[in-house]
Amino acid sequence: MVSDFKFFDDNNESIFLDDDSPSWLYETQFVTSPDVPYEVVTTEHRGIREFLSMFPNRSVQVVRRLTGWCSVNGTLRVHDGITQYDDGWGFDIVNDIIVVEWLRFNPEQNENNYLQR
Repeated sequence: MVSDFKFFDDNNESIFLDDDSPSWLYETQFVTSPDVPYEVVTTEHRGIREFLSMFPNRSVQVVRRLTGWCSVNGTLRVHDGITQYDDGWGFDIVNDIIVVEWLRFNPEQNENNYLQR
């Protein structure tokens, strides 16, 4: 679960999400049901915390991909739960601008219906 991921601040200090915080997992780690409609939503955020702040505590959001600007090689770096990079994220997932493609389930229903962990 992403709440177990370590994020690092500018001083290389570990940052963890609170136990009650919203969290996320990759679509590749989640089995979607053909009976539950969803839409793919693309949003831009200043870091993963800003993305997660859109959702209620203890919910789990399904993310298709996270994209950020990799300053090492000057390209966009995509993370989708499958592709691995030797040097990690390649961008600061806590503070940099990221584009998140995520799944909104039951889009025709009330948007307060989120997966609960």
